[in-house]
Amino acid sequence: MANCILSGTLLHPDGTGALGELARARIPVLAGATSAGEDGALSNGDWKTFTASNGTFSLTLPQGATIRLEIPFSGTDIITAVPSASTAGLDDLTGYRTEGYL
Repeated sequence: MANCILSGTLLHPDGTGALGELARARIPVLAGATSAGEDGALSNGDWKTFTASNGTFSLTLPQGATIRLEIPFSGTDIITAVPSASTAGLDDLTGYRTEGYL
């Protein structure tokens, strides 16, 4: 299966990078699953990273997978498909809104 590198930048209102902020993608488990992760969320795939000093992050995800993307800093919590491209940004995701997130 091919991968897509999803990247983004999280900024404070003054334009400085948001250091150490969580970006997480999970592939939700189908209804009826019985195993849960350490935080109680059901998932059969879990990728997470933290932003660098300039606010950038990237996650390497399977192309076409349906994921739950969580970025608490920006209030992002969406279910979306990973693009079928080798690289993508947050604006390439269905359901992601940029307004109000800086």
